[in-house]
Amino acid sequence: MSNDWTGRPGQARRPRRPAPPPTPLALAQEARAGLQEQFYRVDQFQSDIGGTVKLYAELLPERSARTGVVPGWASLDEQATELIVAYLELLDRFDPLEECTPAQVLDATYGYGQLTPKLGLLGNDMEGFLDRFGPELRRVGEVRQRVENRLAEAAAKVAEAENAWRSMTDAGFQFDAADQAVVRARVAGRKLAAAGGQLTPDKVDEGAAVVEKLAAAALALATDLPRRAATLRHRIPSLATRIDALQTRAESVPESMRALRREFSAANWDDLAHRETEVTALLARGRDQVHELRRLHEAGNLTAALSALDEVETSLDDATALVDGPRERLRLLRTLRDDPQHHYDATRFRLRDARYLLLDGKSAVAQPWAGRLDTAATELIALESFLEGHHHPDYWALHLRLEALNARLRTLVDDFRAAH
Repeated sequence: MSNDWTGRPGQARRPRRPAPPPTPLALAQEARAGLQEQFYRVDQFQSDIGGTVKLYAELLPERSARTGVVPGWASLDEQATELIVAYLELLDRFDPLEECTPAQVLDATYGYGQLTPKLGLLGNDMEGFLDRFGPELRRVGEVRQRVENRLAEAAAKVAEAENAWRSMTDAGFQFDAADQAVVRARVAGRKLAAAGGQLTPDKVDEGAAVVEKLAAAALALATDLPRRAATLRHRIPSLATRIDALQTRAESVPESMRALRREFSAANWDDLAHRETEVTALLARGRDQVHELRRLHEAGNLTAALSALDEVETSLDDATALVDGPRERLRLLRTLRDDPQHHYDATRFRLRDARYLLLDGKSAVAQPWAGRLDTAATELIALESFLEGHHHPDYWALHLRLEALNARLRTLVDDFRAAH
């Protein structure tokens, strides 16, 4: 009695039937699946790498012009486009595959088999491109992070201005200038944020600087206007006191003008001839402005009151200059008349110090600095004889020319330091 593999007696072993060969349709479907796998691989590479390369070219234009990233990818992208078009045409020609004739199924299998390795090789080339240029492309992420950080900094400045503005309004203050400034900063910040993804670091810096400038202006208004408004009650009396003090000091203007006319020629004081009339008019105007300021403050119109305060302070600053001008002019002209050499020496010392600096350890001053220094020295020599041969010297003109020469020497030194 024989035993089969189960150990059961009397049952003969049955031979296993060989699997039937795959049908042409199954072979075609398997070939299509392999083709689709390679297509999806290439398509994913084209999308991911292509987007990164585009950002790389936009965000790092100078680097992208020096590296082989952009042209290298352009070649691969062109090949991918051609093969994808061929892929889509091939699928469309045998779609649906299950309804094709046997001859068409064989043609489809052949076509799939021809295109699959081409897509595979292209996918390998794309992967190799990524291996080669991956470190360079990672710069895109670093740049984008810098852009995002800069955008965040600008947004923080806008938020700071908005918080100050809300504190201002919560305290019961309302100023149109502050309202408008905050709106400008907010709108500029939103526009910058919307465009941030397409901006290079340089461009985002430019935009962020504009936003931060607007935010700073809004912050200053939202904090300064309430502070100034709170001090108006005390500022108004102090302004009136200042006008009274200026009125007292103005009484010395006629005396100073008489001394100027008596001691110096008209060229030295002619520009001050109408100071007495101008001072009187400015002080009268200042009193009227203080009266209007007080009225606006009592009416609660703080915006107009602060504007009026600026006008009063400007008028009083002008009046102060007018009141002090004749006395200061008289003092200056007397020092020039009594000791002009002292003023020449002061300018000569400045010229000498500039020369030492420009020598910079060398035996001679280099150009272009030497030319500018020689011009200044020549002018000083000419000015030293400016007063000679004049019965009525123009000391004021000498002062102005010496001041202009000293200013040019300061500029020369600043330019030299900036260049070194």
